[in-house]
Amino acid sequence: MKQFLANLMFGALFAVAGAAIAVGAAADPVTGTADYDSLSAKQIDANTAEFTLKKGGKTVGTTRRTVSKDGKTLTATNKNAKGEDTLIFNKQ
Repeated sequence: MKQFLANLMFGALFAVAGAAIAVGAAADPVTGTADYDSLSAKQIDANTAEFTLKKGGKTVGTTRRTVSKDGKTLTATNKNAKGEDTLIFNKQ
C-alpha cells in the first residue's frame, strides 16, 4: 500500500509516495510507481491542495487533500481510471 502524507500549510512541501512536491510547481518527475511519472500540486485554499498525476504528459488522476478547520481530520479523495475513493484520517 502506498503511503500518502500531506502537510497542508501554505507554501509547505507535500510528500506523496515519497516525492517532495512544491505547491504551485511545474510537474515534478516521480519514480517508484508505474501508475504515473509526474506530479504537480496546486493550493486550492488554506486547507486544501490538489495534485495532478500524469503519465507521458497525459493526466491519469487527481488527488485532493483537505484538512478540517480544527486540524483534526484529513480527507483524501483520489480519482483515476480505476475509480474514485475517499480516505478519512483522524488525528489521535
